[in-house]
Formats: sequence, C-alpha cells, structure tokens
Amino acid sequence: MTWIQRNWKWVTAVCVLGGAGVVFGFFMLIVVLLKSSGAYELAMEHIRNDPRAVAALGEPIRDGFMPTGSINTSGPSGEAELNIRLRGPDDSGYAFVYAERRARQWELRALQLVLDSDGGQLDLLEDHHPANP
Repeated sequence: MTWIQRNWKWVTAVCVLGGAGVVFGFFMLIVVLLKSSGAYELAMEHIRNDPRAVAALGEPIRDGFMPTGSINTSGPSGEAELNIRLRGPDDSGYAFVYAERRARQWELRALQLVLDSDGGQLDLLEDHHPANP
C-alpha cells in the first residue's frame, strides 16, 4: 500500500482546502483591484463630501465589502461602471457610478445614490443651487 493510499483522506482535505484558498485569494484580489481603482476612489470621495449624501445616509458613510461592475482601461483611456453598496447610521443604499478615463484622469459622468428606505434617487453630479430671485 502506497503512502497516498494510506493517507487519502489527508490528501483529499489538503487539495480541497488548497483549492478553496486559491478561489478565495482570487476573489479577494478582484475586490482589492476594484476598490483601489481611481474611479472607485473618486466616486467614494465625491459621495463622502456631498452634503445630500451625508444628509441622507448620515456620517460616517461606509462602503460595502464587494463592489460589482467593470473597469476597462487601454493605455491612458478607459471607462468604469460600478455598483457600490453604501451604509451610514441613518440609511443605506447603492451608488451607481459611470466614469471615463481620459489622459490618465478619471472623471465621473454619472453618480446616482438610491436609498434603501424609500427608493429615493439622488443625482450626486447635479448641482443644487438655490434660485436667485
């Protein structure tokens, strides 16, 4: 009887756990890459500094564990479409982000906050200035 035949349970356990570790590591790499992208960081900075988002969610505004979407770059240009889970002490929701990269600079093109409590939507790129009489 060979060593593998005598220890097949241990070999199987190591292979299964090793495979699960590789899958988990790949998953974590994707999360880290999305969260460290310029588009994600720009969107989160904008959200945390927007008085409407702060009023709706409360402070501090925290992002969820796993953003979804895609980021495509080619040289100095690219685009990103992201869905970021947000939560604050007063409410939670999602931010829908569309950003473009030109000359290595990310620029937000769309940033919508959808609140869980009432389904209300806030366009965080729209200027809200009171009308001058």
